[in-house]
Amino acid sequence: NAQPGQPIRRVNVWGEVRYPGVYDVGPDFDLKGVVTLSGVVTTRELEAGDPDRVLRLYRAGETTPVYEASVAEFVRDADLPELRYGDVIAVRSEGVARVAVWGAVARPGIYEVGPGLSARDAVALAGGPVLPPLGDAETRTTTVSVYRDGGDQPAVELSLEAFLSGGAPELLDGDVLQIETAVDRGWTNRDTFAVLGIVTSGAIAVVQFLRLSAGE
Repeated sequence: NAQPGQPIRRVNVWGEVRYPGVYDVGPDFDLKGVVTLSGVVTTRELEAGDPDRVLRLYRAGETTPVYEASVAEFVRDADLPELRYGDVIAVRSEGVARVAVWGAVARPGIYEVGPGLSARDAVALAGGPVLPPLGDAETRTTTVSVYRDGGDQPAVELSLEAFLSGGAPELLDGDVLQIETAVDRGWTNRDTFAVLGIVTSGAIAVVQFLRLSAGE
């Protein structure tokens, strides 16, 4: 994006853009030009419930943005800062939680959940719990655990029944939802026959032992 001999500015564009990455651009490119290359600028009007996408410009090595605006405001803004070598442009939807849903669900993976949605909605996006049919005398225990802030202990742990009936917590960005199912087979006719077989085998062994002892 530069003519031979022109100085190059290296700019990073990350987040919710079509083509994230590192761009080497010439002096003719301004902030809007680079953002346009990344595929973020859109004229589509936000609909009800859509989260606002916010664009932030950071200087190299700094953690406080030198420019911050919604994408809609950015498109209309005529007074934008100049680009510098090493600038970082980050685009992100505000109020969106990125959560992982693992375990006994139809489509485990990472999902983006908009504002106002709960952990129950995240599990629904993952296809809901996978609950195979139970056999005779079998019972099932399904738990939903929410891990937060990288902890190895769940911040929230609920039975599936409590989770579905209104106990689902609000989501935070980075939450991990784990759905686990354990099946208790209970006591079945097969178990009865197995025990009878063991008892019968033991009785036969005792009779044989007594016969051998009597023969001596």
